[in-house]
Amino acid sequence: MLVNLNIKNFILIKEINLDLCSDFNVFTGETGAGKSLFVEALNFVSGHRSSAKIVGKYGDFASVQTIFRLHEDHIVLKMLHDLNLIEDSSEDIIFERTMNQNGRSTARINDKRVSLSTLRNTLSHIIDIHSQHETQYLLDDKKHLIFLDNFISDDKYLQQYKKIHAMYLSKIHEMDRLNKSLLNEDDIRKLKLDLSDIESLNPSLKDYEEIDTTIKSLEILDKEQSTYRDIEDTLLNKQNVMGHLYNLLEKFESLDTLKEPFNNAYFQLEDISQTISSRKNQASYDGYKLTILNDKMLKYTQMIRKYGSLESLLEQQSVLQNKLDQSIHFEELLLNLEDELKLVSASLKDAANTLSERRKEAARSLESLVIKELNDLMLIDTRFEILIKDKDYMDDGCDDIKFMVSFNKGMQLEALSEVASGGELSRLMLGLKVIFANSQDKPTLIFDEIDTGVSGKVALKIAEKMKEIASKLQVISITHLPSVAAYASAHYLISKEVLENNTITKVHKIDTRKRLEQLALMMTGHADKDALKVAQRILDKGV
Repeated sequence: MLVNLNIKNFILIKEINLDLCSDFNVFTGETGAGKSLFVEALNFVSGHRSSAKIVGKYGDFASVQTIFRLHEDHIVLKMLHDLNLIEDSSEDIIFERTMNQNGRSTARINDKRVSLSTLRNTLSHIIDIHSQHETQYLLDDKKHLIFLDNFISDDKYLQQYKKIHAMYLSKIHEMDRLNKSLLNEDDIRKLKLDLSDIESLNPSLKDYEEIDTTIKSLEILDKEQSTYRDIEDTLLNKQNVMGHLYNLLEKFESLDTLKEPFNNAYFQLEDISQTISSRKNQASYDGYKLTILNDKMLKYTQMIRKYGSLESLLEQQSVLQNKLDQSIHFEELLLNLEDELKLVSASLKDAANTLSERRKEAARSLESLVIKELNDLMLIDTRFEILIKDKDYMDDGCDDIKFMVSFNKGMQLEALSEVASGGELSRLMLGLKVIFANSQDKPTLIFDEIDTGVSGKVALKIAEKMKEIASKLQVISITHLPSVAAYASAHYLISKEVLENNTITKVHKIDTRKRLEQLALMMTGHADKDALKVAQRILDKGV
């Protein structure tokens, strides 16, 4: 249930902080008082599209915060636990969304930043906002299948059908690809040449990396040997520096202070020259191997340029081989695929029939329940049937669903969109909500003036139905009907005030005395003694 609602700087609302009761809450107010802002705020925090226009005059951002308390096995608690957004399943859940003046929106759950889709998906399992716009949803024949499937609490037959239907589409696409892959002789000849070219290289990631590493090593070794040769030629061969230095040894014998340093330098340089010669002779440089590897790397480079990347080159070998195999064994592959498609088609037909039978059973049950609810709502002569026709296999099955209704005795059944008035449509939707309240696990249901167009005894029946729903889950109703307001457990008044030359919308819970006044005003426009007596009778009956 929605425990607390806090709204700040939202359009005309400066700040509202409300604690709500667990069963039936009602909000009333004069036309133009701002009743729609309440639902707009809940739509905003539920993740609906919004803009910077909602930011009021009392700050840089607008915010709406809701606190919900859920029963311990509610699906949302598991969702939030998996997202590391809660630790204790008994704790209240805080949902908050803000919007700044630049149009940037921020969503939080339990004060932790989340994506807007996470906020929207989570609250979709908690709160159900029902408005006049949603009532028009009933007039769309395409939505009737969704209503029926929502009535079926167990969706295993639908999910089984969807799984097989996906397999069926996969086989259809596979067959289409196979037919498109059939090649002529010229294409096959070119394909074989390309495949032979790749196979002659026998490419692999390991081979490419080993060649690259070996080439780099051999090039380094080649440079080292070249350096060793140059040094050896200078010291021992062409320039024979060591020979010339050796001839100077005798001359330095007479130079007492220079003899020893020169001798040390000479013999140290002799050691270096011997080391250089040794390393030159030990290095196993293979110039022929480098040439072979460079040739293969060149072919790799050409192939990579042709196919885009090494990964594409490696994939292409398999792709070309598959194309060749498919062309060579086309007839055999086609027959096998046709056999597989027949098996999947048979399974799809069985799954579709099973799903259709389940829907037909549910349709008969839903028809009976709807008629009962409509009778309770004083649509006594109403007939309601769910027409089920066959259609092509689609993702949602092979059933075309349409709600058929006759609201008047002697009139034939017609499509709901062609016969329903606003008041009749509201009562039908309310009846469906009563039915779905037993099968859906959304703890908070909000009615936004769906009672428009009704009055008198019908209004009382609507009030009774809302109270009936409130015995199972929390109901919040924005209404203009005094009878609906009288049946609520908690009554909140929405009003406008002028503060510092600015109009603001306020909401506060009213006590019994104030409630009687509001009921009287809603009925007669006056709060005189007679009107208050009638209001008291209605309140006594409702509460």
